[in-house]
Amino acid sequence: MSQEEPKHIQAFVAGYIESVIQLEVLLVLYGSSERAWTAEALARELRIDPAWVDGQLAQLCAKGLLHCSEDGPRSYRYQPHTSELHQAMIDLSKAYADRRVSVISLIYSRPAEQPTDPLKSFSDAFRLRKDNRNG
Repeated sequence: MSQEEPKHIQAFVAGYIESVIQLEVLLVLYGSSERAWTAEALARELRIDPAWVDGQLAQLCAKGLLHCSEDGPRSYRYQPHTSELHQAMIDLSKAYADRRVSVISLIYSRPAEQPTDPLKSFSDAFRLRKDNRNG
């Protein structure tokens, strides 16, 4: 991991940010925390697929970074569950503005979540294992 960023930013990226575009989604919400966004509106803003944005927003909600409203059309607002998460986001947004390449390198160097390779996971499902039963 990049040694340029403080440990709390490294930990935040490792635990909460899976891609640069996911960070971009979060930064838009962070920058307009008074506004509730639908996936469609955010997709238009970022010029990306609404279905993909909806999935990213659901993940960020599950991680405690957003408030997700089910009243009417589903909407999302930046509202982390803890002050520590909020402070990490403040520091990450500053780092991204000042040292974009360093933050992007940090995101790409984070350990991949399991399963890392869908093809390997599929092939592992068919792996022959020694059966301990006699018969």
